[in-house]
Amino acid sequence: MQSGTVEIRLEFGLKTLDGLREVKMDFEEFQNQSRLYVIGALEPEELEEFERERKKSGKKAEDFISQCYLLHDAFALSLRPAKASAAIKERLTSMVRKRKQVTHARNAAGFL
Repeated sequence: MQSGTVEIRLEFGLKTLDGLREVKMDFEEFQNQSRLYVIGALEPEELEEFERERKKSGKKAEDFISQCYLLHDAFALSLRPAKASAAIKERLTSMVRKRKQVTHARNAAGFL
């Protein structure tokens, strides 16, 4: 393995170098992982490691995660809902018509 490769891996904060596990996560990497955590995009192994670091990191980390959740919620609320397809609209309209027919038939027969 070239020494440049190891330096690049360390620079980008990858966790595994030649089968050895790096123990410490720096705060910048924690922030990046937090963003992925909030949207549910961490792999199970990453999630376990993130949660261990979260417990160790204290208030600063919890504050950052809270900010990520706030941004995530604000973004979700800012999106416009997708337009319903014509097929979905037709299916819903058909269900409403059938319900009205059943209700009308019951009322006509004297059932409430």
